[in-house]
Amino acid sequence: MNWLTVRNFGTIKYFNLSYVVIIGVPLAVEAYRGMQFMLTSIELTTRFPTTFKALYLASLSYAIAVAIYQFFCPSIIKRYESEDLYVKAMRPLYEDAYPDKKLEIVMANLAGPQEDLLHLIVQLKATTEADPSNDAARGRLIQTVNDVFSSCVQRFLINNYRAAQRENPVAIGASTLCYAIGTIVLAYHLVLRTLSVIRA
Repeated sequence: MNWLTVRNFGTIKYFNLSYVVIIGVPLAVEAYRGMQFMLTSIELTTRFPTTFKALYLASLSYAIAVAIYQFFCPSIIKRYESEDLYVKAMRPLYEDAYPDKKLEIVMANLAGPQEDLLHLIVQLKATTEADPSNDAARGRLIQTVNDVFSSCVQRFLINNYRAAQRENPVAIGASTLCYAIGTIVLAYHLVLRTLSVIRA
């Protein structure tokens, strides 16, 4: 479970209606209470519809889930709905804005099958620091870094996005739980109403 899952819950169409329900049901309750006095005077009794209560409870659960998401979800998850969109938007910025950080970015994001390349870069860096006049080593270091810089920026951004997805796990769980409660309430009453129609 992560923030993308929570975000996807929030795209369900019912949530647009749920805000209307949160406002409308309390108004209906007030109207119902006003009518109760009149109905009692003519010896009629009614009950406020259980379905309205269920809709209100589900909508309230969804509203709490959305509030948790808005408050705790990292901004990059709210702004970019996938890591591909995030990388596409941010990669040019990183590549243009941090040319002096190329070596650090590359060294921090070379891994797995690129371990040998990392060792080569470390050796070339040590050589150029020991002998600043060694143009051959410096040229090879620059070329090697340039060759892998773009892929290292991409890996850095993907890791950054995936880490953001997992931030605040308690908030993720709380928001998911609220969505689940609202969905269970709605599903339960939908089943009841379906059965009552079938049995009619």
